[in-house]
Amino acid sequence: MLNQQRPLRRFLDDGVIPIDNGIVERLHIRTALTRKNFLFAGSDAGGERAAIAFTILGCCALAKVDPVKYLVDVLPRLAVRKLRLCDTPALLPAAWKIGRGTRVAMAPAS
Repeated sequence: MLNQQRPLRRFLDDGVIPIDNGIVERLHIRTALTRKNFLFAGSDAGGERAAIAFTILGCCALAKVDPVKYLVDVLPRLAVRKLRLCDTPALLPAAWKIGRGTRVAMAPAS
């Protein structure tokens, strides 16, 4: 600790710097735990699908969106119609929260 005394006291000089980094630690624990769990996904494709699912759920958490409501609204849209590439950003959790169920224009199913 004596070698790191200056960086450890930095928060005393600047009131904006928090005394701990608990927020960052809590964000990283998800990554560490899921990385360990992905070892048992069954296959590379299963691991990729699990990573996509956890990414979506993580984005919902960051945007403070209820993941169940989000998935209930978005998954049927993805299953029924073919989206244009320009429509997909509107379905991301942060944009979905702003639109709150505003239907994006979708290309007719082919």
